[in-house]
Amino acid sequence: MQEIKKIAALLLIIIGCIRASYGDEAEKYSACYKYTIYAGLNDRSQYRQIIRNKEAERIINQICSSHCSSYTLQRASGCWHDGRKLTKENSFIIIILSDNEQEGAEKAQKIAEEITEQLNQSCVLIEKAEVTIKAVDHK
Repeated sequence: MQEIKKIAALLLIIIGCIRASYGDEAEKYSACYKYTIYAGLNDRSQYRQIIRNKEAERIINQICSSHCSSYTLQRASGCWHDGRKLTKENSFIIIILSDNEQEGAEKAQKIAEEITEQLNQSCVLIEKAEVTIKAVDHK
């Protein structure tokens, strides 16, 4: 009987340690919405790039910074079929994080619309995902 009590006490300690460690991890992460915007650089009328990468990057940075206080901008390359022809093009990927779903969606929509207009795109793709994030600060 004494041995069963010792085992039970040990199990309670182990369970407590597991809960404490997972509880600490859960507090470090927070839920938010991630909006990823994919924008190609080929002109929709000419099916070729007429704005240089650096200029497109400047335009996209200007658009994003007018709507967001933080975002990530990455260069990429991709291809898609618009129903008429396969188009390979240089692209940019913009990532926006928001803890407010509606606010994030509105920002992503405005950015995509302005990019579509200013870079003369047929379309710009917006992807939305629920993610968990953690900021790692300098100690």
